[in-house]
Amino acid sequence: MSNEKEKALLDEPGHELENKSEDPYEIIRVVVKVLAVIMIAVIVWGIGDVVHVLYQRIVESPFLLLSISDILAIAAAVLALGITYWLISKKV
Repeated sequence: MSNEKEKALLDEPGHELENKSEDPYEIIRVVVKVLAVIMIAVIVWGIGDVVHVLYQRIVESPFLLLSISDILAIAAAVLALGITYWLISKKV
């Protein structure tokens, strides 16, 4: 039974080689995973930067003063609208 499972695994794409040490594309797979993690970090950093800039422009502006609770309420409303739109547009 284990031989059948091994054959089934080897028949799947990406499992052409029996021994992983023989895989010539292993380094490419690792680099792609590392780049994906770095990309996520850059996106999170960018979101944090945008939030910081908006905070400085909205809260620290002498013309328009909002409290932290006001900003959190606006953020919650925007998030709720985004989730609602996503749920409505999601195909079932």
